[in-house]
Amino acid sequence: VIPAMDKLDSHMNNVETKEEFGPAIQAAMKLARKTMDRYWKMTDDSNTYRIATVFHPGLKLEYFRLQKWEDEWIEAAENLVREEYIGRYKDQVSPSTP
Repeated sequence: VIPAMDKLDSHMNNVETKEEFGPAIQAAMKLARKTMDRYWKMTDDSNTYRIATVFHPGLKLEYFRLQKWEDEWIEAAENLVREEYIGRYKDQVSPSTP
């Protein structure tokens, strides 16, 4: 979800800077920006999206670095995964047998 939203967000940022659009299109773009911001807020309120991105074999934390997310946000995503593991799964993992 986050990679798709990043792609849409990047495209919208590129289009919003162009002033060649009429007032109706500019109003629609502002509404689209508001909607995207609302969805970004939802990802902030739910740890699931960031955890899923970190666990994705093709993305992991490197995705956030490549997208030039702030270091603070990347550390928060890493901490979320660690805290989720410790809180829910650490005690359920059986020791490996030789």
